[in-house]
Amino acid sequence: MIKEFFPFINDLSEETQNDLKKYGKISKVNAGKILLSSSDSCDFVPLVIRGVLRVFQVGENGREVTLYRAYSGDTCLLNLVCAQEEIFLSAQVIADDDCEIFIIPKSIFYTKISDTIFWKNFLIETLYKRLSETMIVLEQIAFIRMDKRLAQTLLNLSNQQNGVISITHEQLAIELGTAREVVSRLLGELQRMNIVRLKRGKIEVVDVVQLKNILKDSF
Repeated sequence: MIKEFFPFINDLSEETQNDLKKYGKISKVNAGKILLSSSDSCDFVPLVIRGVLRVFQVGENGREVTLYRAYSGDTCLLNLVCAQEEIFLSAQVIADDDCEIFIIPKSIFYTKISDTIFWKNFLIETLYKRLSETMIVLEQIAFIRMDKRLAQTLLNLSNQQNGVISITHEQLAIELGTAREVVSRLLGELQRMNIVRLKRGKIEVVDVVQLKNILKDSF
């Protein structure tokens, strides 16, 4: 089953594949569980089979900024750096939803896998994807107005959830790296413009065209 999500394993030696079967394990992680905090050391490398891991930082004011996410078929680069360099980074890893993860012990990873060309190719591909995502996050924070960022996030989530988004104002604020009050104020304006309809724990997008027009506004 693991090979379906991580084809590079097929190219590893038979001995290494047997070691993965023997020492690796599948772990189920409930949504909301912290897998790695800024004060933790890491003795394993995770491969995400199902679910989503979110890597984020918390500022001195308590606000969170999402750096990137690791999806099915990904590894978590933060865990990898902590395991390799034995350093503590000011970021954390949390399960965005219920996850299934293949855990590779640090000892097996560095003696059997890390130096293979197959892993290095997989890692380069992963680095490229995560770097692209992080650059987009930084660009949005630095250069894009909050109302546009909110509109884009609502559009993305609306497409995934058929127009009715299950999310709280607090969760949206965390996603955008701003205060809940800012999100609530902007959502209130969108509701007055009949673009969204606010419900308890849900946001219904009722006018996609107007929401897209916010992205075109240059002022």
